[in-house]
Amino acid sequence: MSQESKPGVPRPSQSGEALVHTGEAQPAAPISPRRDLMPLPGLVAIAFYMFILAGVIIFGVVSGRHYPPVFLIFSALFFAASGGLMMLFRWAWAMTLSAVLLLVGYNMWIAVSLQQIPSVVQSLLNLVFFLYLIRPEVREGANTWRIMTPDAEADLEVTARIGAGEVSLPAGSPFATLAEARRFAGPLPYTFDYEAVTNSIIAIHAMRQQWNPQPVEVEVRRNSFLEREPFASGEPVLANAFYVHDVPYGWERGRRVA
Repeated sequence: MSQESKPGVPRPSQSGEALVHTGEAQPAAPISPRRDLMPLPGLVAIAFYMFILAGVIIFGVVSGRHYPPVFLIFSALFFAASGGLMMLFRWAWAMTLSAVLLLVGYNMWIAVSLQQIPSVVQSLLNLVFFLYLIRPEVREGANTWRIMTPDAEADLEVTARIGAGEVSLPAGSPFATLAEARRFAGPLPYTFDYEAVTNSIIAIHAMRQQWNPQPVEVEVRRNSFLEREPFASGEPVLANAFYVHDVPYGWERGRRVA
């Protein structure tokens, strides 16, 4: 064992997040759906782009050489879209999508009518942003987890729509209700390790707080473990999926059990 905690004293929280689907029964707790304020890298880049556009318009109005004062309205809208996109607001996504689509047409019109090559580059850039914004994981506010293994023996790709509202059981689920499925989404109480010096199994009791699994709609895009025999000939069934995050946890001192 590499390190132990003092009895009853939790180790520092890792504030991780995971999708869980099994464990011991736990009492149900009220679930408050929320979106994590963790935008995708592409959204951060597009938000920064909108911020730059707003600044360029303000500079053009102030200098009096490019834009009339009425263009300050666009500047305010771009600022709002930039901030809202970072906060993952749906209206900001719609506003940004409209803006980049209009900019594709505007810059292409400038390129054709005035023969300006830079406008072609700007039009293509906005087209790239538009295609990114309409991706399913961006459009639907989904989070994607990808796990890659050396020989692809257990690769996993799962997309979860967190905070999407009312969630129902997947088709073919063996559970009758979400409450029944929730009973199997508890944390495992013990972690085990092998101690070579004493040829013993060490049991470490885990302590977790704020364990509130949130049922989520997921799409399993790949699970290579089930693509191998003896599972390849069968038809996998998704029972249910839960999302947990920001769980403070720690371990008690380990003890030998065997």
